[in-house]
Amino acid sequence: MILEKMGINDWYYEIQTSPANKEVVYIFGKNGTGNRSEDCGSHYTWFTFSSNLSDFKLNSMDDEWMLAFSNCERCRPPFNKEVHISNDGGKTWKWILSSAMMALWDKLIDSELIPDERIVACHLEYN
Repeated sequence: MILEKMGINDWYYEIQTSPANKEVVYIFGKNGTGNRSEDCGSHYTWFTFSSNLSDFKLNSMDDEWMLAFSNCERCRPPFNKEVHISNDGGKTWKWILSSAMMALWDKLIDSELIPDERIVACHLEYN
């Protein structure tokens, strides 16, 4: 709704506030560009990512860690996503898993027993 009022909904599709730091705001664009603010939107820095990435999931313990998904062309629904991870605020991405239905950050509470970067995924191994 806000994007429609601003007239930029053709460029950007999602705005997220980091659960790890409420002053960090991400704006994810439809064309592989994004913006990150560390001061609640007063100033932004640009970053780029592959335009096939979408459905970004921010980490609740670290404001630079995030997951994203892309379509897996060789996979069968509902296990037709590839999972990618960034640990530098979206500047670089690494593929981690194919044939996934979903993936989420598992670290929901601050405990030394659970690593900050632990991920839970539902995926299928093809033989």
